[in-house]
Formats: sequence, C-alpha cells, structure tokens
Amino acid sequence: MTKRQAHPDRGSIPGSGSGTVSGRQITMWVYGLAALLIVLSSGALTLIAQFAWRAADRHALETAQTRFLDTVEDQYWEIARHQMIAIQNQDVQEVLKGPMDRSAVTTSILNRFKAISDLERTYLMEENGDLMALSETVDQGRTGSEAAERSDPEKLSELFTAAFRSPSFPRRDRPQGPFPPPRAMFDASIAALAVIDGNPALLSAVPVEMETPLTALSDANPRLLVSVYSLGEAWFQSMSDHYGFRDLTFTEGAPGREHPTQLRAYGPDGSLVGYFQWDHSKPGLRVWMRALPLIVILAVLIAAISVIVARRIGRLSSTLEQSERRNHYFAHHDSLTGLPNRHHFSDRLAYALDGLPDNGFAVIACDLDKFKPVNDTHGHEAGDIVLRVTASRLQDIISDKGVVGRIGGDEFVLLLLHHRDQAELQAIADKILATVAKPIKFNPEQSVSIGISLGIALAPDSGMSEKHLIRAADTALYLAKDAGRNTYAFAHTEPDTAIDRRSETDRRAKRSG
Repeated sequence: MTKRQAHPDRGSIPGSGSGTVSGRQITMWVYGLAALLIVLSSGALTLIAQFAWRAADRHALETAQTRFLDTVEDQYWEIARHQMIAIQNQDVQEVLKGPMDRSAVTTSILNRFKAISDLERTYLMEENGDLMALSETVDQGRTGSEAAERSDPEKLSELFTAAFRSPSFPRRDRPQGPFPPPRAMFDASIAALAVIDGNPALLSAVPVEMETPLTALSDANPRLLVSVYSLGEAWFQSMSDHYGFRDLTFTEGAPGREHPTQLRAYGPDGSLVGYFQWDHSKPGLRVWMRALPLIVILAVLIAAISVIVARRIGRLSSTLEQSERRNHYFAHHDSLTGLPNRHHFSDRLAYALDGLPDNGFAVIACDLDKFKPVNDTHGHEAGDIVLRVTASRLQDIISDKGVVGRIGGDEFVLLLLHHRDQAELQAIADKILATVAKPIKFNPEQSVSIGISLGIALAPDSGMSEKHLIRAADTALYLAKDAGRNTYAFAHTEPDTAIDRRSETDRRAKRSG
C-alpha cells in the first residue's frame, strides 16, 4: 500500500505552510518592482539629461565656431570693400589708364585707401611681384622705412601670385562696363591669414586692373593690392568681451593635440599657418543642473506612489491570505470547538489505515449523556460551553497520542495511534469517563454534570477500512448505551457480522439518548 506524506500536526492551520505566497512576500515583490522602476526611470532620465548636456555643449561649440568664422569673414569683407572703393575711384581709374609710376600710385590709390581705412599696412605690387608702393600706419618710435624693412613683401607676393594663378581660383567672366560690381570684385579677391611681425594678421588681396571693355582676368600675374589687418591684443580682447571667446589665443603651426575649440587658419597658398583656440562656454552643465532636481522629484514621486501601492497590495494580500487560511481552517475544523471535523478526521484516519496491519490503532466513538436536558433547561449557550469544555478535556487526555474530532451535535470520535492493548485502552476510557463527568460551570452560580458513552474499535481486529471501523465503534457505542450509559464497550472482532445484526431499535435508542 502506498504511504502518504506526513499530515500536519493537530491544531495547525492548513494553507499557512511555506508553499504558499504570503502577503509580505507580495509586498516585497511590489517594493522590488518599484525600486526597479525607480532605477530604470532615473537611469533613463539621467541618460536623456546626459544626451541633452552633450547636445547643448555641441550646439554651443558649433554656434561659437560659426560666430567666430562669421566675425572673421565680416572683417575680411570690410577690408575688401575698402579696397574695392579705393580701386573704383574715378581718379584711380584715370591713373590706371596711363603708364603707372610710384608717385602716381601712392598719390591716387594708397592715399585714397588710407583715407577711408585705418589698416596698418597696404602693399601695391607689380605684375612681377616687386613692391611698387607701401602705405603703413607708423608706430611711435618706428619710421616707415624701418617698418617696410621688417615686412616681407616678396613672400606675400609669392603667396598671392601663386594663389591667383592656381587652377582652383575662380575666373568668372565679369560684366561689361567701366566699373565692376562689388560681387565681381569679391569673387576676384583672396582672403587669408599670415603671421606678420610675430602677430597673426588678416590679409586681403585684390587685383588692380583696368581693361576696356572689362573681360575675364588674364592668366598673367595681375597687379595686387594687399591689405594687412593685424590681430593684436585689442582684437583678442574685443573677441572675448563682445563675443564670449574667453582666453582666445593663436598658436603658429599644427596643434599637438586636437581640441574641439581649435580652428585652423590657412595662408593664401593653402598651407597651415596656425590655429585659434578658446575656452568655450558649456551650457550642458546648466541643463544637467536643471534636470537633476526633476530626476530626484520623479524618483521620490515614484517611490511614494510605489510605497502607497505596495502597502495597499500588501494589506489586500494579507487579508486574502488570512481569509483563505480561515476558510481552509473552517473547512477542516469544527467552528465551535476547533476540533477536526468529519472530513478532516477521515483524512487523518486514512493516514492511519495506511500503516495497517503493522501499526495498529483504536477508534473510539463518543456520545455525551444527559446533554439534551442541558440545552432544554439552560439554553444553547450553556450547551455550547459544555461542548467546548468537553472538547478541551478530551484533547488534554489524548494529547499527542492521537486525534480528537467532532463529527456533529454531541458526537465526538477519537483516533488513538499505536494503541492496541485493551488494558491500556480501558485505562484511557476510565480517565475519559471520570474527567468528562466533572461539573462544568457555564456561569458563576450554575454548573452542570454530564456523562459520556464510549465505543472502542481496534484495527485491524475490528476492520481495515474506515467504513468498517466507524461502524464497529458505533455498534460498540450502542452497547455502552444499552449497558446504562457513562461507560464503554469494545467492538466485536468480526465487524461485518456484528454490523449486519445491528437493529433499527439501536439507532432509535441513540437518537433518543
């Protein structure tokens, strides 16, 4: 016969074992999910804030670079505009029509240019690259000849001549007419950067030609008007104060290490002259500082909502769990006495039957004597007290030796495990009779005394099934009732024959008792 698993101890609440999920566990799961949600949401917001931080820094850098290039380009165009105005002057055009000499050029072109511009230095170079004339704002303590000696017109001539002769230089057809429009002159000019006297300088070169009618620039070297705008300390300070280029510097040569704020500067021939670098603003930190409180507030809000939801779910789970335990308990126990009911007792008896024939046991059917008059005389409340006290007394006697169950009304049934000796069972029966017969108080002034009749059936002697054992114990109980009540009787060893001979008179006697 297959052995069953060990049954829960008497008095335990079914459904409360480790196999069930408690409300506390569900609450902890909710807290865990809430914590995970906080981490994921905070991480996502942090990641978004970092992306916004980097995007803001990148946008600020790109804006600064564009602003820097626009500022330098505006300066180039201003120089070219002054050059164009000087060349398009009518007096200058008259000089260009005839043979050009140094005096005429200085008087017409350079003086005209000097009158409308405050540039430090302007060169007029012949077609062969020789310096035809020089106009220079002379610093205090330095003569014009000394300044000219310190310049490098030959180098500039080589650079710009090579640039104008380069195939990449635009050679657009200029419109007919005595004076070309500004856009045509701009297209025919070159802007670059060079180091003059140790300082970076913006250079603008335009061809000085007069052709009638005006046609495309020839491939021959043109006369060049080259203007120099030195980027001195005042220019760097202005870029810092007005445009926000903090700590702007210029360094000759290639940078040793690449940096986002580096802007390379090239000469007329396309060679690298140096690079500008500055400490650009980083608004991304401000974005992060604005986003951080929002992240914290959202995390706190999610945490608060999660705590509230977790508590509600925890309380609901605990209530459902308690209700389930209660329902499970009362489905297997008598609600008045707390003893196992018929279903639970049958389950326990089935476990005991699995041990037969090796492990014998006894089943005792119990029926209270003189219990009906208690209900009729003192009411059902007194009857309930009697039932509860009797159940407690039976449990104290049986203890861990077996199981006490209530199967209805004033009927109890006992399962005594590992008891097969009649003498031992007689001693237990005598103790039950004596204990149950003691007075029971149901209020301070009143008490009642009842008796109990017992029918004892031994397994396997009286049967090896629940049906036969219960019938045998029931039959023995009738014998005890017939013997005068408040006594006990043993069942016959041939349960089937004894049960078949039980009469309807016996059943009526039990109901009337």
